[in-house]
Amino acid sequence: MKINLHLGIVHDSVFYNVIFFNPKNVLTFLQVYAEKESDIFENYHEFVKKYNIEPPENLYPFFYFDSRVPCVMREYFDKYFDVIDGTVASFLKLLQDKNKFKRYVYHYYLEPLKKDVDVQAVLVGDDVNTSLAVALLSAIHTDYPRQIHNLFYRFDELVDELVLHMKNTAQRVTLYHNKKKSLFEGIVNNFLSSEHINIINKNYFKDEKIDFTKQPYSISLFNRQLIQVYPKQNEQWAILIGDKSHYISTLYSNYNHVTALSSASIIANEVMRDILYILIKGEKSITQLSFLLNYSRPTIDKFITIMYDELVIKISRKSGNEVFYKINNPYFVSAKIELNKAIDDILHKTA
Repeated sequence: MKINLHLGIVHDSVFYNVIFFNPKNVLTFLQVYAEKESDIFENYHEFVKKYNIEPPENLYPFFYFDSRVPCVMREYFDKYFDVIDGTVASFLKLLQDKNKFKRYVYHYYLEPLKKDVDVQAVLVGDDVNTSLAVALLSAIHTDYPRQIHNLFYRFDELVDELVLHMKNTAQRVTLYHNKKKSLFEGIVNNFLSSEHINIINKNYFKDEKIDFTKQPYSISLFNRQLIQVYPKQNEQWAILIGDKSHYISTLYSNYNHVTALSSASIIANEVMRDILYILIKGEKSITQLSFLLNYSRPTIDKFITIMYDELVIKISRKSGNEVFYKINNPYFVSAKIELNKAIDDILHKTA
């Protein structure tokens, strides 16, 4: 088992600041993946209590998160950080390439405004376009107008402040991770032994034959429900996971594998349809389904496996040796969309 501490440390150094500046938006984004708010912020609050790092307000634009797209620092990190061999020092070096970083930040903020603002003109210091960019963004970020102004008129100084702050944060995060390091192997083992590993495979690897035990892993303690797979490097996929990620993998499913044919074949099968009609009323185990439907246990087990692998159903809980299953609603949302597309296509072609 390979655990790369650097990836998780840098990620948490960024995400700590994202939570600090946007706690409500982070909660909105992550609460769908957690039963309790404490499951989201427990490690964050523990870290704050011990190290009490308060980011300078000037740095707000680098960590702004609206719950729809990642903050600019997270995007920059994902795009340029070497997830296999990168370190805190190499990440700080990325930020110190001010021209490259400036282009990325300005495009991040100004692309949505490109009908009104010429991004290239702002990059070369055009006063009219820069003033317009500041005015438009200040109207969006009403609580931080001065910080938006500084982003465009004091960028180099701001980056110096950012690098110093990120270095300080990363040092504290490293200490925090080191205190938890004895737990990391168990976190990865929980992830690997999860019944949902097939779902991760469907979402991220599709036809790739991957041995999950041989990939490098890193742990996020602040983004606790995270599951992120980075593109293959040196024949390895870097996998960044939160310490609670093995509980919620079904919620990360993108359902790209669902087609009109695959969903229709599930519904058309008599046994699977009967199982679904029972599960609509509530969770059931294989033993209960076999009793209620008068099918043999091996028959039920066979079709439960098919439906589970397709994400039609998911595990709701375990009790002793019994596993209880329930309907996975997001699957049927995707299936309905695909079936409607197929029907609309037929109607369109026969009109």
